[in-house]
Amino acid sequence: MLGRYHGSASPPYIELRVDKIIRGLGAFYVRFPFFRDIVFGHVLFHEVGHHIHRTIRPEYTEKEDVADTWARKLNSNFLRRRYWYAVPLFKTYALMRRKRWA
Repeated sequence: MLGRYHGSASPPYIELRVDKIIRGLGAFYVRFPFFRDIVFGHVLFHEVGHHIHRTIRPEYTEKEDVADTWARKLNSNFLRRRYWYAVPLFKTYALMRRKRWA
């Protein structure tokens, strides 16, 4: 477990296990802010997704699936804003993967 949402507490809070997140990331990738942002962002936004699901927009599907969907949306929005200059590279890479060039 890399993070946990405590929704029944007053006020609700999110707990991140930083040592486990870094251990899972690996010593090489932890040096690069881009990779740290992706991994930490996914864990944080997954837990924020639980909060959104519980308080703002409840859905009648699996809780983890809803949280993963919110994590993808929020993390991609964050990365797009933070690394705006790299968006053309990501789109080119995605196109190359679809065409099986890379």
